[in-house]
Amino acid sequence: MSPTERDPGARLPQPSEPVPLGSGRPRSRGPVLDSGSRAGSIAQVVSVVLCVAAITAFVQLASNRKASQPPAPVALNEPAAKLPAPEEKTSEPRPMALAEPTQAPAPPQIDRAAVGQAEAELDAASRDRARADARASAMARRLSVATTRAATDAARARKLAFLVRDPSTRIAQASTRGGFLKGERDKIQKELTALRQLPRPKSESILSKAPVARPAFGNEYHFELWRNRITFIDLDRLMDLMRHDAQIRIRMSDRSPALSNKIGPVGAFSFEYELVRAVPGSMEELLERKSVHFELSGWELLPESENRGETFEATRGPLSEFSRAINRLNPEHSTITLWVYPDSFTLFRQIRDQLTERGFSVAARPLPKGMTIRGSSMGTRSAAQ
Repeated sequence: MSPTERDPGARLPQPSEPVPLGSGRPRSRGPVLDSGSRAGSIAQVVSVVLCVAAITAFVQLASNRKASQPPAPVALNEPAAKLPAPEEKTSEPRPMALAEPTQAPAPPQIDRAAVGQAEAELDAASRDRARADARASAMARRLSVATTRAATDAARARKLAFLVRDPSTRIAQASTRGGFLKGERDKIQKELTALRQLPRPKSESILSKAPVARPAFGNEYHFELWRNRITFIDLDRLMDLMRHDAQIRIRMSDRSPALSNKIGPVGAFSFEYELVRAVPGSMEELLERKSVHFELSGWELLPESENRGETFEATRGPLSEFSRAINRLNPEHSTITLWVYPDSFTLFRQIRDQLTERGFSVAARPLPKGMTIRGSSMGTRSAAQ
C-alpha cells in the first residue's frame, strides 16, 4: 500500500514518537529506534513531497488551458451545466504539457447599411415623439380652456337659476327705485308750479341807451382783451416816441422812399411803424415844396409778454392798472376802445357794462385769433355807443 493510498486521517509518525511494530499496538515508548524504521520514515516523506509537486503542476496546467479558451455562452432558460467531477488523485505524477498558443478572435464586421437604417428609424421615431408631445400639449391647453369655460358656464347657470327661482330681491329693488323716482318727480312738479306762479321779471335790453353807434369823439383810449384779461395800451405815449424817432431818421435818410423802425416797449407793447414819402397833390405844390415830407402809412402793436393784463376781479381794486387809467379820464370827453379777441367776449360784456354805468362811450373792435392790433391812414374811426 503506497503512502498516498493510506487513510487520510492517519497521522504520520513524528521524529519524537516511536514507530509501531508488530500488530500496530505499541509496547513501549522508549527512545531507541532501529535502522529499518528510520529508512521507512524517510521514504514516506519523499513520497509525500513528490505527490504535492505533481498536484501543483496539474493545477497550473488546468488553469492555463482555461485562460486560453474563450468563455462558453450561457443559454437562458436551460438547466445549469453539470460541473465536471473532480479527478481522482493518483500516486503517479503526470508529465506537464506545454500550453498551446491560441489564435486571437477576428474583429466583428459592422453592417453600415443596417446602422444607417437604424439611425434613420431612430430619427423618425424622435420626430414622431416630438409631434405627439406637441399634440398632447395643445390638447392639454384646449382641455384647460374648455374646463374653465365649463366652470364659468356652470356658475352662470347656477346664478341664473337662482335669479329665476327667487326674483323677490330684484322686485324689491325695482319697487324701491320706482318709489324714489316718483318722489323726485312730485318734487319737481311742485317746484315748476311754484315758478309758474311767480311774477315774470321785467325785460332789460343788453344794448346801451344810445340806439345808434356814432364815431368816437374827443380823446380815445385803448384796451386789449385777451384770454379774459384786460391790458391798457398807452397809444398816445407810443405815438410821441414815434414822432421823435421819425424826425431823427428822416434827417439821417438819403432820400429813401420809405422808413420803418421799432420803438418801445411802453407798458406791455412795442410799436412798429412805417413812413412813406408824401406825394404832392398838384404841380404848384411840387414846385413850391422845398423839403421832403413823409406820412405814416401804418403801425402795429407787438406784445412783449404772454402773461399780460388783469382779470376782471383784479380790475375792481383801486390800485389796478385799469382803475388808475380810467380814474384819470373824463367820461364827457373820452371814448374807450376795446380790442376784443374771440376768447374774451365774456370779459368784454362785463367791462362794457361797468364803463357804461360810469358814463363812458365804449367802442368795440373784434380781432381774429392770432392777429395783432394795427392801424393805418386808410383805416376807419371807432364807432362808440
